[in-house]
Amino acid sequence: NIDGVFELVKSLTKNEKRFFKIFSKRHGDKDDLKYLQLFDIYDSFYVFEKEKIDEEILKKQLSNIRNIKHQLNLQVLKCLNTYHYNKSFEIETSNHLQNSQILFEKGLFNQAYKSVNQAKIIAKKYDLKLLLLDCLKKEKIIARELYIKEKIEYFASDGLNDEKELLNQYLKICETHHLRNQLILLSREAHNFKEDELTIKAKVLENQVLDLSSDINKTFETAEAALITQSYFYISKQNFSKSAETQIKLTELYNLYPEQIDLNLSNYLSSLYNLMVSNLILKNYTEVEFSLSKIDKIRLQKNNRLVNLKLLTYLNIGLAFYNQKGNFVKSSSYEPTIADGLIKFNSSIHVFAKVSLHLHLMVSFIALENLEKASSWANKLLNEFHSKSIAKHLLIAKVLFLIITFEQKRFVYLNFKAKQFCDEIDDSENNVKSLKLILLFFNTTNFEKLKENEIKEMIRQLKSELIVLYNDSEEKIIFDVFDIQSWIDSILYNQSYRNLIKDKFDLGL
Repeated sequence: NIDGVFELVKSLTKNEKRFFKIFSKRHGDKDDLKYLQLFDIYDSFYVFEKEKIDEEILKKQLSNIRNIKHQLNLQVLKCLNTYHYNKSFEIETSNHLQNSQILFEKGLFNQAYKSVNQAKIIAKKYDLKLLLLDCLKKEKIIARELYIKEKIEYFASDGLNDEKELLNQYLKICETHHLRNQLILLSREAHNFKEDELTIKAKVLENQVLDLSSDINKTFETAEAALITQSYFYISKQNFSKSAETQIKLTELYNLYPEQIDLNLSNYLSSLYNLMVSNLILKNYTEVEFSLSKIDKIRLQKNNRLVNLKLLTYLNIGLAFYNQKGNFVKSSSYEPTIADGLIKFNSSIHVFAKVSLHLHLMVSFIALENLEKASSWANKLLNEFHSKSIAKHLLIAKVLFLIITFEQKRFVYLNFKAKQFCDEIDDSENNVKSLKLILLFFNTTNFEKLKENEIKEMIRQLKSELIVLYNDSEEKIIFDVFDIQSWIDSILYNQSYRNLIKDKFDLGL
């Protein structure tokens, strides 16, 4: 459990921290800046260590800590608001509107009118519909106070229609986002519906998605919302060629409105990621590498926490690709970035992204025969994650852990862990036969008493049983993460797993 205020403090850049210190000393009570002392305590820790932090708080004699934390939280947010005053077009527009309101309340109507017009120029240029509606609302009120005849006439006729049109466009965008949320819920909650009910719901949503207009010559936000929703629909239907086609349209839209990339960088990165996923499944490897190079370029250019968070979670596809290609040196090179990111963004990273990063690093280090590192990442995963929603992924981690232990030739420990994992699986809801088969193999085989040729024979038998399951889409989860057939071949024919994977990829197998 990580303290939210601690996370906020640790999210600050070096310049933001410096600005906060100056800001606090200027705007706080110089004789009693207790929240600044708490800031220094939090800042001195790299990770959240509650007991040690509490000790430091006692040393500083900070009482009523809940109130001090609340004060620190407010002061940091106030400071960030000032620091980032003109850092984005949305913030700049909002600030002009806020200035307009302050000036209006002081009766300085001419200055207020200038401020609202500055806000309107930015809102129009960057298609900020809701903010533009706020601008029109404020402009209308000020125009009446100043009695600007042409403006009053405009709001009494065409202005009303313009406001209605803006509102209608915004409502269409809301409906499109609502449709995407329905698709997400349907795919995640499918098990709660009867089959015929699920079919009807899916068909209704499909018709609505296909009716969406994704004309890129319409307003940016309308086209973007439609294309994102359609892309998600095709991914959920596993129609990856259609998904890739839709994502290409989305990237064309961003090229048409380049100023929107910075404004909607999170969505832009998501479109690159989804395009990468689709191309990886379609085996369009040149396109995957092109998307990866684009993402790496953004990583070097942007010093933004949200961007870095997105880029960290999207590394899982890069790792999967390099592992599939046999370039394990490249995939393992991201380990320091991942280790640091998992600490910095701990509570913000989705559990599936965390697990995926762990699994791909384990595979990478198994291939490089760095079994100590592979074992370390396996232990982290198995000790820190226990959610039922990732039961299959945890089962894969257990299989990989046993493979690592087998490679280390720790056969007594291997049998002990295999028995433990098999006992745990009895109560699991997981029904993937291939994973259970591998666990059972390690549990029932006494490797310590077998000769090398006998072990190979047992492994050959396992391979023949797994081949039967390979073409079953429900069983392919282990094969997608770790090519266990190639690992078996590496043992049977005394070859390097790493070289077998590379040869497979080069031959297009």
